[in-house]
Amino acid sequence: MNKIERQFFDDREAMFDSLADRLAARLGEGLAANGRAGLVVPGGSTPGPLFQRLSKKELDWSKVTIVPSDERWVSPDDPASNEKLLRETLLIDKAADARLIGLWNDTPTPAAGETVTARALAEMPDPMDVVLLGMGADGHTASLFPGADNLLQAVAGSGGKPCCAIQAPGAAQPRITLTGPVLLKSKEVILLITGDEKRRVLGQALQEGPFEDMPVRAVLHQHVTPVTIYWAH
Repeated sequence: MNKIERQFFDDREAMFDSLADRLAARLGEGLAANGRAGLVVPGGSTPGPLFQRLSKKELDWSKVTIVPSDERWVSPDDPASNEKLLRETLLIDKAADARLIGLWNDTPTPAAGETVTARALAEMPDPMDVVLLGMGADGHTASLFPGADNLLQAVAGSGGKPCCAIQAPGAAQPRITLTGPVLLKSKEVILLITGDEKRRVLGQALQEGPFEDMPVRAVLHQHVTPVTIYWAH
């Protein structure tokens, strides 16, 4: 298994402060080395305080590209949209000039929209500087869910696809997700989790077992990209 760095905190505020500093430093290094930088980020409520801190960092945000790790197939004005969330919580303050590559387009379904989304993703920095991911209590990450219809194709990036339509059991909307090879095509992957329940789930995911049961294992049990886990109570 990949050597994994652990950054565990008793206090969430301290964790968000530390992680915001780390992300800003990584983006700054990318800007200095390449003239641009890239960051993949998750949706959900957990990273909100992190995004607010990051948006205040002094960077040349006009040269930073931000990409959601996954998206529900809803328009960017829908409350369930990750793109909407990112525009309201991250692309604000000093980060308002950052470029966001959204995954949704106005085709009827994620499967029909894959080609259009893939064309947009061709503008991502290669590699990305940081991929930030979350993890659900079922061991999913991005929209790589246990039991999802296209899980194997999405994890493998079959056919070289950067994104994959996916439908998860119990999910209200069909989704599109970055594929495994794209999520790992980064200088660093950071897994952000909070709470004792997810720490227990993490312990299970770190054990050997099928990634189909806990798709986050596809990130944890690989030797391509360094992984750091940020956790707080």
